[in-house]
Amino acid sequence: MYTKRELKRAESIIRQIARDNHVTEEEVRRDMKEAMDAGRSNPDPAVQAKDHAIHSAEIFSQCKPILVGTGGLTLFPGTPLLEETQRGQFTPLTEKEMLIEMKTFVEHLTCDCYFNTHHTSGIHLSGPDFLKRKDKIIEALEHEIQHGDMDRLAAIRKNKRTL
Repeated sequence: MYTKRELKRAESIIRQIARDNHVTEEEVRRDMKEAMDAGRSNPDPAVQAKDHAIHSAEIFSQCKPILVGTGGLTLFPGTPLLEETQRGQFTPLTEKEMLIEMKTFVEHLTCDCYFNTHHTSGIHLSGPDFLKRKDKIIEALEHEIQHGDMDRLAAIRKNKRTL
């Protein structure tokens, strides 16, 4: 559930996006819903992740936040999502797929912000002036995708017990 304050803030953001893009608030809501639904339309988790990353970056860019944070999914013991994974009802992305998803998000993010990430990768991507650092972030992610030790990253994630 959202508080009244959070709902008012969301409506304010929707109004601002509509004004900035010369569209109706209903068009903004429709586009946001399409963006959220896009990740659910293809059964391949990697395709869902790519679509989700692109649409999320588009929405973040329209909102022009001062801080954008990212992180990879960690499945903790005793959680319903881990139980679904163990039953084969949910397939999480691999470490490599999560890095590709983050790279896709970064490639499509166009707002200048403080970029903060909590990924298991050892590369340091967090910091201010995102647009000035964007190309270097993409290069670092691509290097990690091509040369990173995915087994080590998976082991780090598996051993996490808290965020």
